[in-house]
Amino acid sequence: MITGDSSSLDLKSLFETSRLFNSTYDLSFISQHILRTLMGKLLVSRCSLHLLDLSNTGIIQTVAAKGSFRPSLPEIMTESELESVAQSQQMTRHDLISNGNKIGFLLLGKSLANRPFSESETFFIESILQFSAGALENSMRFQEIKNARSVLARKVQELRTLYELSKEINGILEPRSVFSLFSLTVLGQGLFNGVTIFHQTEPGEFHYVYHKGAGIQTKNLIWNRDFNQDLFILPVNDPDYPLFYPKPNGDLLIIPLTQANKGMIVLKQSPAIQVLNTTELDFYHSLSHLLELTCSNIANFNEALQKQQMENELSIARDIQNALLPSSFKGYTPLDIFGVNVPSKQVGGDYFDVFRLDENRILVAIADVTGKGTPASLLMANLQSMIKILVQFPLTLSEMTSKINDIIYQNTAADKFITFFWGIIDTSAQKFTYVNAGHNPPYHEKNGELFELGLGGLILGIMPTFIPYEMGEIDFRPGERLFIFTDGVTEAMNPEGVEFGEENLMTLIKIWDSESSRDFSDRVQGNVQLHAGTAPQSDDITIIAVKWPTISVT
Repeated sequence: MITGDSSSLDLKSLFETSRLFNSTYDLSFISQHILRTLMGKLLVSRCSLHLLDLSNTGIIQTVAAKGSFRPSLPEIMTESELESVAQSQQMTRHDLISNGNKIGFLLLGKSLANRPFSESETFFIESILQFSAGALENSMRFQEIKNARSVLARKVQELRTLYELSKEINGILEPRSVFSLFSLTVLGQGLFNGVTIFHQTEPGEFHYVYHKGAGIQTKNLIWNRDFNQDLFILPVNDPDYPLFYPKPNGDLLIIPLTQANKGMIVLKQSPAIQVLNTTELDFYHSLSHLLELTCSNIANFNEALQKQQMENELSIARDIQNALLPSSFKGYTPLDIFGVNVPSKQVGGDYFDVFRLDENRILVAIADVTGKGTPASLLMANLQSMIKILVQFPLTLSEMTSKINDIIYQNTAADKFITFFWGIIDTSAQKFTYVNAGHNPPYHEKNGELFELGLGGLILGIMPTFIPYEMGEIDFRPGERLFIFTDGVTEAMNPEGVEFGEENLMTLIKIWDSESSRDFSDRVQGNVQLHAGTAPQSDDITIIAVKWPTISVT
């Protein structure tokens, strides 16, 4: 028998619960409120809420649980498994029905008084389930729509990225520049940390064409794997994996290239990524199709019109770039500093700067911006402005780098990134403090030994700063040297496709002795040009050389 007082109390509680459910679509909040209400009213030891997947797969997900469960509840289960859980935990099962359809289940433990539920308590349970079922279904529908919107937003962003990339590469006549933009776009998504492109010369024979990011085991390879036009994942436990990497280092996504220039793209999965979903793979398939189409049609572009448009843009971009770069390197006593930018045929996004902060401190900076032409030059100009403004504030290099990264991320397109390195030389303290944001590690030469300066963080513009950039500090004293450069130095290729490489550069730095910074920079350029021979320069070459002579220079 339900008394007047208890009925009034129950109805008031149910009314408040119904009003609360109608005010929110927060599934977690609704679920937790249901369990708290039932436990408070019924004084049960434990209870849990489980919802069916809306796509009718029969999968049940545990969305909320309160009380002690031994063993703990599975996150995913079938209805028969749920029944077994209810029996093993000594709980009663109650179905959640919305619009005539079963949407989930409530499991209730025994009351603390170890007695059956009264008539009024049973009425309260049934009423709560009736009120909550609709709210829970609405919340799931809302989350489903929210997820669909998120997927749609990602698809729109991917389409925008494809569109922006297609605009960029349609104005490029050199395949290697297309490969560079493609690789930076892939790396910028964060799912992969290495891109390698192979050209198939003969069946089963693959010739290395281009690489960016995490290093790969081999340049050329013999691989008789039978694959069709579909991309596939090569896991670390595949017997063919050592052809690419000697040790397990992340799954590989293999994308066959089946057009005129047959071959394959190998993407190395970032260690932080566990599983790739189908939509993500579709995006990279689309990227590869865009790469193939562009490379196949380069020869068919309207060269006369394209060249005229490019000349106009390059003229503007070159003016901007020349205005940004320092023209004199005097006045840095006791240091001997020299910097140079050797542009390729197309205006690139390389930038460097050297200037005094005060009597004892000198700032050096170098960057490589994605893309070419006016957009890259304007981004370089913005970067320089940010540097000049931020150094006036009492901030660390780490804090300033984070601010620069966030500004670039918030105000540039998704496919615009910057590899960046900067540091402050304190001649009084004889220290060099620096931050490396995804740039080629510069070299510190000390007593004939070379040390890489790699501490820092991610490339600028990929994502907001969640983890502060790590700041490195080294002793920098008379007799020591710094060599800072962009990848145009080490990636310069000869007609056979062989890069100048890090080893050749390191050998030169180790024997840098009495030469001035300018003379040594000239020698490095001369060696790079000698290596390249008749091959055209495909990327800017930028160098900052810093020498601290044992005798001061003016």
